[in-house]
Amino acid sequence: MHPNLHLRLRRAGITLALLSLASCGGLPRGGTRSPSTALKNTRGTPLAVTTQPLAAKHPGQSGMHALADARDALAARLALTDAAQRSLDAQYYIWHPDRAGSVMFERLFRAADRGVRVRLLLDDIGTRPPDKVLLAIDSHPNIEVRMFNPVHLRSPRWLGFVSDLPRSNRRMHNKSLIADGQVAIVGGRNIGDEYFGASSGPNFADFDLAVIGPVVKETSDAFDLYWNHAAAIPIANLVHRHATPEQYVKQRAEMGGRNAAVEQSSYADSVHASEF
Repeated sequence: MHPNLHLRLRRAGITLALLSLASCGGLPRGGTRSPSTALKNTRGTPLAVTTQPLAAKHPGQSGMHALADARDALAARLALTDAAQRSLDAQYYIWHPDRAGSVMFERLFRAADRGVRVRLLLDDIGTRPPDKVLLAIDSHPNIEVRMFNPVHLRSPRWLGFVSDLPRSNRRMHNKSLIADGQVAIVGGRNIGDEYFGASSGPNFADFDLAVIGPVVKETSDAFDLYWNHAAAIPIANLVHRHATPEQYVKQRAEMGGRNAAVEQSSYADSVHASEF
């Protein structure tokens, strides 16, 4: 047998074995998890004090502000994250560990440090940060991370995806950020540089709305539906371990360092100049 053919056959056999291991028969076990819903006691928060008089002028209607500009869209997310006092619920299909993604992670950490309850629901295929980063984020006592419709094989994740394609091809494309149950951002933008005009390559021309009024509760209800679904599995249950205190400190320091570097950039200046 030709040596190259023998090597190819070995590689094919290894690939088939990995595919067999990765395809473990449906959704991974979710383990122990606590159901939760949107917080109700947020009427005294600064966001409520600001938005409720506006909503009261238009009973039964929702207010909206278009976020057509990419930098405004990021600035609005940062402003809401900084303003939240009770809860932040974030649901995204894609979250890149780039400048925009790192800054958003750092702001969620700061909110959690203030005592804000943070629920982060991410699609398992669209999310790019590795499990060790997500575990470190989840290890904060006020943050919980769940992955939607995850694959068994965690590394490489794409192999777990293709080995169970009929199930794993059903992805969660929802995109929302809800602050204190009072203001939400919904639309087409995921979290990544190319969605906020920060990429050195092509940037996407997506669109968002910042909304108040009854539509915020509808958005929260949709988030709760996905959050409590059997397909939303806590990251710690999925990988069967927790981050150590040392790993948390390391990841937090790395994110803080990236955030500090971004804050010194001309792009950050343009975001700070936004009306938000």
